[in-house]
Amino acid sequence: SLVSQIQNPTFPIVNFNTAYGLSTNNNFFYVHSSKNFSSSIAKYVGRHGLKAGLDYRRISAVGKDLDGGNGQLAFTFNGTFTGNELADLLTGYPYSGDGYLANK
Repeated sequence: SLVSQIQNPTFPIVNFNTAYGLSTNNNFFYVHSSKNFSSSIAKYVGRHGLKAGLDYRRISAVGKDLDGGNGQLAFTFNGTFTGNELADLLTGYPYSGDGYLANK
């Protein structure tokens, strides 16, 4: 089936005619990491002071951007079957559906 061939399945796009739809709109899988190190020293002699410090930060993101390469499923509900869009969604009767599997 189409669903079993999608590499990294995500939440499908759900559209309504009279309400806001649902979608994740993300085709990327990244792990963000941050490494931080900071140090400081202060020396006071009488009324004079000297301060020095170091702040090191390394921020990275490792992953892959599929750019739609994982495929996509979309469903539209308009109330054709029950008279109510939300009822069509809950009963599982979409007005239309679309799906593709990118061949990258």
